[in-house]
Amino acid sequence: MKINKDKSLVNIAKQGVLLGNRALLCKLNKTGSLIGKFDFFWEYFFNNVITSYFPGVPVVLLGKEAKELKKYIFNLNNPVFELLHPSFSARNRMTWDTKKTFSKVNKMIELNNGKEFCIDWNGKISKIEEETVPF
Repeated sequence: MKINKDKSLVNIAKQGVLLGNRALLCKLNKTGSLIGKFDFFWEYFFNNVITSYFPGVPVVLLGKEAKELKKYIFNLNNPVFELLHPSFSARNRMTWDTKKTFSKVNKMIELNNGKEFCIDWNGKISKIEEETVPF
């Protein structure tokens, strides 16, 4: 199976995937130093932007810090998926278990908008490879 090893997230961003970080920024050399300081932004974003303008859009929360944002998401309006952060898996030399979340997201997108709007999460994947990819 050939998987795109490009570490850039430009491919999925160009397809309309929004990537956010709970802290938005941190103090120099102090990872996580501003966790929670921007929750007012995320509360507004989920309550007023996502719920109002993007009902049905799946939200994927990666890591324990991101899971804290779930309280701002109206679950009946926007399905929420929670996963370990991929960096946690990498640091612990584990395979990142995505629980097929990205396939589930694409099924929701296809159901609501059509197959042409599905996200190509990892470059082109042949039909044979598609069944063996973990996401």
